[in-house]
Amino acid sequence: MSYLFSASHTPFQPRRRTVLSALLGSGVLAACGGSSDKPAAESAVTTQARSAVSKGLAGAVIASQDLSSRRIGVAGLRRLGQSAPLQSTDLMCIGSNTKAMSACIIARLVADGRVRWDTTILDALPDLAGELRGEYATVNLAHLLDHKGGMLAFTGMEGDEERFLADLSARNETLPDTLSGRRRFFARWLVSQAVPAGVTPTRDFHYSNAGYALAACMLETLTGRNFEAHFEEYMAQHLGVQGTWQHPSAVSAQQPNGHTGQAGALRAYAPEDADTEAWLAVIAPAGGWACRPDDYCTWLRWHLLALQGQDTPLPGTYVQRLKSMGDQDYALGWLTTSLNGKPVLAHTGAHNGFMAIAALERNGRRASFGLTNTADVGADGASWVMSLLNTALIKLDELNGS
Repeated sequence: MSYLFSASHTPFQPRRRTVLSALLGSGVLAACGGSSDKPAAESAVTTQARSAVSKGLAGAVIASQDLSSRRIGVAGLRRLGQSAPLQSTDLMCIGSNTKAMSACIIARLVADGRVRWDTTILDALPDLAGELRGEYATVNLAHLLDHKGGMLAFTGMEGDEERFLADLSARNETLPDTLSGRRRFFARWLVSQAVPAGVTPTRDFHYSNAGYALAACMLETLTGRNFEAHFEEYMAQHLGVQGTWQHPSAVSAQQPNGHTGQAGALRAYAPEDADTEAWLAVIAPAGGWACRPDDYCTWLRWHLLALQGQDTPLPGTYVQRLKSMGDQDYALGWLTTSLNGKPVLAHTGAHNGFMAIAALERNGRRASFGLTNTADVGADGASWVMSLLNTALIKLDELNGS
């Protein structure tokens, strides 16, 4: 079968450090066989969650949302080696599916006149003029959010994180100790780095978690406010969506932990040392958020309403950009592809032992997603975990009879 995203951009879970990333590519969600047996819709999500867990996931959430109802199926454990079952009210990291939320918050600030889509790096950060490479001179916010800024990927595949952290350790100076200060320091370092080979900024698609961190830094400077504060206020007050930037296991010992490895040989996620974690947090706008499945359903339902032409709190420019995307296009945290022949907006993510996948029908009829507290990717870029989530959404679509 063909999976939603190709292996060339599969999320990578390094042995020592968790990196924010998403699967991208030219594949489609496609059927891999079917059955004439169709359980009742109410149990379809639970059936798929249980099936995924039976094949090795620690825990799984499979959900379906339309305008009138939502169904959330849960199976498995919060933490392997313990008996507590995963609950539908538990926090789950959504990884790079955070990108659409971050892009939405920036679109809201554009609508409020606080920033423009064509705001360049130097428009927002003029003090970086001495470090900014010429190739980045015309890169703007829209480019960064569509992965056309030409920034280093920071997906764990190219050694970008190791190089940055090694540079930090070699510096003989006092380093910033606030999140905004670290993000500004990171932005200065980032724009001084050579453009990845074969990439022309503003022209070529090059998936970059670092680009979202740079966009967040630009917003912080222009508004004088922490990006995460903008994010939390908008999500909670305007969309009714709650979540956290903390890893679920750090919120409470009763919340899920992440797991990595092969089926039958999973190991629990263990955080890096505090200083490393603090520096990696600068990339959180690219994929560091966690929420409850019900809140993620609410987020997707707003999109269903907007895609059907109804008024919503989602920024108009954000909605219009999603509606105008072409086939196999990427914009504002979403990729256009297909699910069993139906056009969808989709994305995947991985973070700290969790993985996520979501598909949003472009006609606004239905959305579905899968979340798991398991993450793994092989040396060849293939992910047995993401394959199970991918298959679950395909089967769910077939069982829904749509």
